[in-house]
Amino acid sequence: MSEEDFILPVYKGELEKGYQFDGWEISGVEGKKDAGYIINLSKDTLIKPVFKKNRGEKGGGKINLLFDVSKKRKIRCKQIIVN
Repeated sequence: MSEEDFILPVYKGELEKGYQFDGWEISGVEGKKDAGYIINLSKDTLIKPVFKKNRGEKGGGKINLLFDVSKKRKIRCKQIIVN
């Protein structure tokens, strides 16, 4: 694994009631990826957790968390709740 490789972590953040974690979206990579997937980072790489509604539950808004990963592997997170 080179210095630029990053292994997607298991999501350990809080979940909005009625939602569950569904995978990671990565800028420049097609489709959702699961924890353990290895990506090559650049300063412009965006990693976004994807959530889906639990079956049989009524929920509120959609949750988007945006991760901006720099070469130094510092992760900044911005949470946006859209109703």
